Amino acid sequence: MKIFRFLTALFAASFLCFAGDFVSAEKANKSDTFLIEEEIGGTLINQTKTNIGQKFFRALSEAHLSNPKIKHLNFVVHERSSARWGSLIWINNGQKEVYRQFLSPAQRDFKAVAEYAYLTMGQYTEQFELQQLLGDHFDIDKDEI
Repeated sequence: MKIFRFLTALFAASFLCFAGDFVSAEKANKSDTFLIEEEIGGTLINQTKTNIGQKFFRALSEAHLSNPKIKHLNFVVHERSSARWGSLIWINNGQKEVYRQFLSPAQRDFKAVAEYAYLTMGQYTEQFELQQLLGDHFDIDKDEI
């Protein structure tokens, strides 16, 4: 009976030691993921399919590299192509649509369109940061605002 109590106490002590290590490892993982999110924040993700969308995305990424005003938000560039109208391009941040426009196949100057889209994305970023600072997020998540 004494051996059973001893083994039970030994098991409980070892479990508490491992649980403490697990909690500290969990805290370390949370700080590591925060650092990783800071490193990969501000990315542009390409979900375009056609040549028009690829040219637009290339011009948008050049605008982003030349003027990195948007450093911490992730944007996804989507495209839906149509034989009649060209390509519908829209840019999302999370669930919110930031920019939408039709691009004609005859259009050659994608740089001006991409710069305007980048300015629109910058305005959205300013509004988003202002909402984060001044908004009340008690019962809803940040992306539901």
